[in-house]
Order: sequence, then C-alpha cells, then structure tokens
Amino acid sequence: MQLGLCAVFVDDVLLASVSASMLDGDNLVIAVSTSGKTKDIIDAVNVAKSNDTPILSLTGNPTSPLTRLSDCVISAASSGAALTDSENEVYLSMMLTINSLCSYIRSIIDKDGSKRYYRLREIVNSHSIND
Repeated sequence: MQLGLCAVFVDDVLLASVSASMLDGDNLVIAVSTSGKTKDIIDAVNVAKSNDTPILSLTGNPTSPLTRLSDCVISAASSGAALTDSENEVYLSMMLTINSLCSYIRSIIDKDGSKRYYRLREIVNSHSIND
C-alpha cells in the first residue's frame, strides 16, 4: 500500500533492535505482537523508547509487557472461544486493524501530499470514535 509516507517493515529479530536504535522522537514504532510478550519485540521497543521514540502497539493481550511500554495501544480482542480459535481471531482482528489504520491515514492525506508528514499520534488524537 502506498501512503506517501516513509515506512520500514522489520521482521528480522537481529535487525529490529539495530533499526530501533536509529529512531528518535520524530519517528513512530508500530509494534505488533499477538501475545505482547515476544522478547525480541520488547527488546526493540525498549531501545526505541530510550531514544524517545513514541510506541504504538497492536496486541491481543491488553496487560502485556508491550502494552506497559507503549504510548498508545490498540487491543485486538477475541470472542473468548477455544485457544486456537482465539489466536486466529486475534490474528484476523490485527490484520483488519492494520488495514483500517492504513486506510484511515490514507484518507486524510491530500492529493498533493502536503499533509503526509502528520505524526500518527496527532492523527489518532485528533479524531474520536464519535466523529
């Protein structure tokens, strides 16, 4: 998806902390973890936090270590079905949330791109569910 924003996806556990060390307060980390307990993600988030980088997390566990480290949390919930079904529901919920978030960001970027440098925190904080 092309949002007109500079973004980097890191799925290599060795590269995650290295990439996080190059971030600062002008960047944003979007950390995605079903459990919210994945050690490599927690380590990378800690590195980013040490550089004052804001953290948005997407997790299926609202009481996880990742949640406690995050500035903003989007919780992907399940219906409470059996464990395997619940994991699948959380995963699907996360995928739909990411897609919705990208669509939302894209919807506020004007055609010439002059609004593309909004920080995600400003975007999210400027709207409510009631809008």
